[in-house]
Amino acid sequence: NQSPMPAIKKYLTTSIWSIAGKLTAAIFGGFLSVMAFHLALAEVLDTATVWGLGIVTTFICWGGFILWVYWVRVAWKAWLVTLGIVIVSATVIFISKM
Repeated sequence: NQSPMPAIKKYLTTSIWSIAGKLTAAIFGGFLSVMAFHLALAEVLDTATVWGLGIVTTFICWGGFILWVYWVRVAWKAWLVTLGIVIVSATVIFISKM
């Protein structure tokens, strides 16, 4: 019994480290970067507005980030972008506190 659309073997990964890296980047890295972005946004804009919009946009952005992580070929690139978002957000928060 053959499936109608078999997966192309060259696009499938068997490395447990690659799978674990993408999974952690998608779940934890996505959550960390989306929360850092919204916290930085709350420092720049009105906090009440960001909290109201953040309830909806957090889940939308997190879902998009998860999809993006699995679109990227290697997990370290996703972690690099996550780190970049967190650093930029932390810098914005730090500067706004001065």
